[in-house]
Amino acid sequence: MKKLLAAILVVITSAAYIGYFGLVKTAQAEKPCDFLNKHENYDYMFQFKIAASRASKQKDGLEKLRIFTDAVARCQKAAQQGDADAQNSLGYMYALGRGGITKDEAQAAAWYRKAADQGFAPAQSNLASVYISGRGVTQDKVQGIAWYRKAADQGDIDAQRAFGFMYANGTGGLPQDKAQAIAWYRKAAEQGDTRAQHALARIYDKGDGVSQDKAQAVAWIRKAAEQGDAYAQYRLGERYHKGEGVAQDYAQAIAWYRKAANRHEPSAHYRLGEMYEKGEGVAQNKARAARWYCGTIGQGGAPYEAKAKVALERLGKLNCW
Repeated sequence: MKKLLAAILVVITSAAYIGYFGLVKTAQAEKPCDFLNKHENYDYMFQFKIAASRASKQKDGLEKLRIFTDAVARCQKAAQQGDADAQNSLGYMYALGRGGITKDEAQAAAWYRKAADQGFAPAQSNLASVYISGRGVTQDKVQGIAWYRKAADQGDIDAQRAFGFMYANGTGGLPQDKAQAIAWYRKAAEQGDTRAQHALARIYDKGDGVSQDKAQAVAWIRKAAEQGDAYAQYRLGERYHKGEGVAQDYAQAIAWYRKAANRHEPSAHYRLGEMYEKGEGVAQNKARAARWYCGTIGQGGAPYEAKAKVALERLGKLNCW
């Protein structure tokens, strides 16, 4: 037993060692702002700073913190030297108060402006959002639309989607125009933007400004699902389950629900529970149904969680532990 525990400890220590030095290597090889953007959860390191500094056993955490602190400093330096990408990233950090930087929406807008003035499309889109909302600047929807236009004309997906949303709802200083909404959503969707793909699916599903077309709706849902979007995978499973826009196919429904459930989509867990409880496309199995219903609990899907609890009571399972 002692030898086994020692072997496990060696494996764990080696993994931590490799992970730490892999992080160092990556941080050194990449542009600092790119490194930070690829590790979107890095901010936890700064939240961890005080607790870590009080515990010597957290040495590994402190070393990682130093890596990210250095990356933030180098990103700031690049921004000050005129790098548009870095300026946009620094604006984002100020906007959210990330990387140990105090939240300051005016500073965020100022850095976005520096990058936008250099023609950097993502910054133009961010600056547009700032003017539309009035965060850190005096609200100016005309300015916002102008900056969105500059970004969208360069193919910026966020700007194209924003135009789609504003035209669909008549917001942001634009009139409601369903045809324009569809055109802009399509530009973003054809570049692989899953949110725009979902929007087009809803438009075709309801016939909102176009002839209702369930098959077109499914086609856009499928595009998002095939990119790994969990909610789209659930929606595609639901279409096969109900036979909407496609021929009913329980096997396909289960396959897509499973993909979504593996990405922690609570609604997919619930639907799989239903199918096992009713024996739809699978042998009826109430124990397995209960396990899927339990998978719905605590995943942030309040309506399905409530339904799952009712289903578990119906199956006589009082808890999931």
